[in-house]
Amino acid sequence: FRLARIGLIFQEFELVEHLAVRDNILLPVHLGLRSQRAAIEAEAKRLAEHTGIAGYWRMHPRNLSHGERQRVAICRALSTKPSLVLADEPTGNLDPLNKRKVLDVMINTARERGQCLVVATHDVELLDAFDAVVQFEELNQFRETATP
Repeated sequence: FRLARIGLIFQEFELVEHLAVRDNILLPVHLGLRSQRAAIEAEAKRLAEHTGIAGYWRMHPRNLSHGERQRVAICRALSTKPSLVLADEPTGNLDPLNKRKVLDVMINTARERGQCLVVATHDVELLDAFDAVVQFEELNQFRETATP
């Protein structure tokens, strides 16, 4: 269920070090989505092009920068076309140019597919790109709703 419907983008990437970029992105195929291999691989290639990591297809994570690893993790999460994408600081390791490019890919992909994209970030520069923003400080405020 989770592999097909929920895409997770971890702040620490969670890549498999002994797998090449291609196999890290296609990990959902190896873990159970074999029947969707062709579609996932085509989407993975498209996302790799748009995020600037297509040239790293055969490299291993240990040879990548943190920003490149982050983009691999993002491609993996989006390649299965999940209905829900949960992203923890997805642009935290990216330089300004790649931050904007990757954010645009994530948001445009979510809009095109009708996905729900939930992003946790401390980067206030990103907030204007989203349709809705929830400040966690506001959620933690205690509000009395009734008197005893």
